[in-house]
Amino acid sequence: MLERDLTRLSSRVREAAIVNPNGEVRWAADIALEAICELADMGSLILGLDIWPDEEGEITEAPLSAYPGADMGSLILGLDIWPDEEGEITEAPLSAYPGGATEADIEPARIHAIKALRRVQGFGWSNSRILVTWADPI
Repeated sequence: MLERDLTRLSSRVREAAIVNPNGEVRWAADIALEAICELADMGSLILGLDIWPDEEGEITEAPLSAYPGADMGSLILGLDIWPDEEGEITEAPLSAYPGGATEADIEPARIHAIKALRRVQGFGWSNSRILVTWADPI
């Protein structure tokens, strides 16, 4: 299980976080941008995005993005979004950051994730959730 320290995030982002039993963290789509920016501002590397349905459903993932250049340490590994369709849980990948996993990759990875997040409206899911996976650069 992943251990995620959310204490350095703003209270708004921290309180909106949905922490899965396996330690993955997701946010409602309207808060995900804030979460991505705060994590990157703290020096975390955003590795990818996934789209998931509502917070009550079973967790079945489809990656929205994945950062292939990273060690699993404490890097931002990905983001997920969830649709809210009668309890159906499906996940769809948004993007994958193709670069490295160093401090120099923090800003390019943030930009990559933000561009992917802009595509969420195209899924047409209400109450979508974005799974964000992160790690410290190596």
